[in-house]
Amino acid sequence: MTLKPINYQWLPEYQKSADSLDLKLAHSFGDGTFVLRSEEKLIDAAVFYKQLEFAEDARWRFGNPSFFNPIRIEPSTREFNK
Repeated sequence: MTLKPINYQWLPEYQKSADSLDLKLAHSFGDGTFVLRSEEKLIDAAVFYKQLEFAEDARWRFGNPSFFNPIRIEPSTREFNK
């Protein structure tokens, strides 16, 4: 996920919050934008919603979660042969 803190710095308190969601700092850009990564290999719904909640924190100018990659497709309950 990509974040830009209001103060353009990645503070230790931010990392503590990220650690609680299993997000690690992956890259920092010179403009105060930071990329966090999940230890999960696939971004499923649970990981996506954790990132979405974290992205809405008031400490960020903006926050964008990673793309959601569905790993399971539920069969439809509708009958198509009627």
